[in-house]
Amino acid sequence: FQIPTTGMQAWWWAIVVVTVGAAWGRLAQPAHDGWAAATQGALDPKWNSLPVLLPAAGIVVGAASSFLHSRRNFKAQARPAQPAPPRLQELIKAFGGIPNVALKYSALIFEGSRLPELSPAALVPENRVPGCVSRTWVSVSGDAAMVRIAAHSEAQITRGLCALLVTGLDGLPAEEVAAVDPGVLQDFGFGDTLTPGRNSGFLNIMLTIQKQARQLCDSKSA
Repeated sequence: FQIPTTGMQAWWWAIVVVTVGAAWGRLAQPAHDGWAAATQGALDPKWNSLPVLLPAAGIVVGAASSFLHSRRNFKAQARPAQPAPPRLQELIKAFGGIPNVALKYSALIFEGSRLPELSPAALVPENRVPGCVSRTWVSVSGDAAMVRIAAHSEAQITRGLCALLVTGLDGLPAEEVAAVDPGVLQDFGFGDTLTPGRNSGFLNIMLTIQKQARQLCDSKSA
C-alpha cells in the first residue's frame, strides 16, 4: 500500500474509502438486525454501533491518508529558502514605500500594462495558476542556467502582480528561482490593500513559477 502521490489522489482516496465504508454500513445493517433477532437480544450491545462505526472508520482513514500525503509532499518540496534576488528586492522596496492604497493600485496597473503578451500557445491548462480570482497563466521556459518567465492575467491588478514576479525573477538560474522564500511577498506591503483572494493568487503565481523552475532543474539532472 502506498500513500497517494498527489493531493487530488489523496482526496479521491478519502472519498472512495468513505463511500465504501458507508455502503458497507448499510449492507451490514440487515445482517446485524437478523443476527440480533436470532439471538433474541443476546447480542453484545457494543455491536449495535457497527453500522455507524464502519463509515466513521472510512472518514478517519481517508482523512489520515490526506494528512500523511500533505506532510510527505511538504517535506519533498522543502528546500533551503533564500532571500529575494536583487531585482525583486528593488521592487519590494519601491512598493513597500508607497503609503497610499490608490497609488499602489495605480502602480500595479502600470506595471501590468508593461507586461509582454503571453503567446497564445502558452495559454494551456498546465500553465494555469490555481486559486486565482481571475484566469491567470505563467510559462517558465529556457533551461536550468537561465529561465525565461512570461505571464498573463485577465484582470489588471493580477496582471500587475504577475509583472512584479516576471520582472524580479526572469533571467535567473532555475535553482535560484525555486529557492526563493515565498514569504518575501509579504514584504511588498500589500496586506489589506488587496482582497484575500488576490493575496492568495499572488502567492499561487509565485508557487507556480517555482514549480515550473524546479521542473527545469529536474530535467537537467535527469
